[in-house]
Amino acid sequence: MAFTASQTGLAVDLAGGSGTTADATVDTDGSGNIIAVTITVPGTNYQVGDIITVTETAGSGVGSFRVATVA
Repeated sequence: MAFTASQTGLAVDLAGGSGTTADATVDTDGSGNIIAVTITVPGTNYQVGDIITVTETAGSGVGSFRVATVA
């Protein structure tokens, strides 16, 4: 399901993987596709390869991404 279109700093909920308490916002294009993710709170204990589900906080958009690096 697409996210709200043409948004900057759209609040999302993160779930899954081995970590906890991460927060993020996303930017979307005119079709509601995520074009950027900004991690606002990095959380703890995430591992490379974790799959994180991204859900629009105030809407119906759902997506996911795989953790590529952990700093």
